[in-house]
Amino acid sequence: MKKILFVNDIAYGGGTEKVLQDITANLPEDKFDITVLTFIKDEDFYSHYKKNIRYIYLYEKCMMPEENQSLPLKCINRLKRVQRDRIINRIINNASFDIAVSIKEGGAMKYVAGLKAARRVAWVHTDYSVLHWSAGCFSCDADELECMKCFDKVVCVSHNVMNNVKKYVGDSGNMCVLENPIDERDIMRKAQEKQNIAARPDGRLLFVTVGRLCKEKGYDMLIDACARLNAMHMADMYELWIVGGGELEQELKSQLDRCNVKNVRMLGKQDNPYKFLKEADWFVSSSRAEGYAIAPQEAAILGIPIIATDCSGVRELLGDSEYGIVIESSTDAICNAMKKVLDEPEYHEEYAALIGERSKAIKLEVRMKAIEKCLV
Repeated sequence: MKKILFVNDIAYGGGTEKVLQDITANLPEDKFDITVLTFIKDEDFYSHYKKNIRYIYLYEKCMMPEENQSLPLKCINRLKRVQRDRIINRIINNASFDIAVSIKEGGAMKYVAGLKAARRVAWVHTDYSVLHWSAGCFSCDADELECMKCFDKVVCVSHNVMNNVKKYVGDSGNMCVLENPIDERDIMRKAQEKQNIAARPDGRLLFVTVGRLCKEKGYDMLIDACARLNAMHMADMYELWIVGGGELEQELKSQLDRCNVKNVRMLGKQDNPYKFLKEADWFVSSSRAEGYAIAPQEAAILGIPIIATDCSGVRELLGDSEYGIVIESSTDAICNAMKKVLDEPEYHEEYAALIGERSKAIKLEVRMKAIEKCLV
């Protein structure tokens, strides 16, 4: 049995964390002894992960930003952090893990690169041409490239992600492309659950979007698109549900008030988004940047037609609009696509049939076999 350690900053909340959940849930229990380490403690870890998974963490909570700390407090906290890191690293290295995995680029990758393990594997989820956020974790691009070279494999979630890592950081010589695992049976099962938060609008088209409320997801553009549709006297023709929580929640609510958009409902963070997603006539992805977006694939499994901005991985799912409507990442394009399906209802039946056919290619077993092979 292989002892494997997965490392991430948090345990739950976004697409990367969903990938971590699905991988750990579906690795064979007779082959892998799994430990998950997060930088920040998750009190509800076992609400989202199997009970046989060992869980450790570095910090109880996110510390106050250093610029807000007094000098003595800053020194004390730095000393505590260094001491705790040394203790945890000693425990981890003494545990003699066969495999250490960074499930995300940036800080997690840097951390795992410094651990002792027979094999190291790292994941990259972000399109560096749009959002190279991990650069803030390294002194320069060459430093990030050297970190990647410490791994046996660097897994990119799409060809576009891999090509842009090579373009903006360099070729570490150990990259491969693996698609994120999607547990279609679990999605179908959870979609059957009842929800009593939002009633489906009668006689109106329902758009649904699911994701973390952050800049990359482009929800500000989506709300602006709705404001434009409403200015065209189309407010009575549709409703939009935004399912998710995040740092921009209050900002987006203020934008809705400012634009006087009444037919958009923010449903907050949900443990089971699928019971809301299943209600949709159309799924909308308004992202500015993605690695290989999970939510559109989940919508595909539920047979929901998709409108998606042209981010990394979208064309790998939808082709050149053969299986869904692919648009540029702008308010104009989002508004025009939504107006198109509102004006021409026949598009729904056409694209529902196409995405239903396309979803047959999303198979958990196939993707997990490729991941398992990469890990060992």
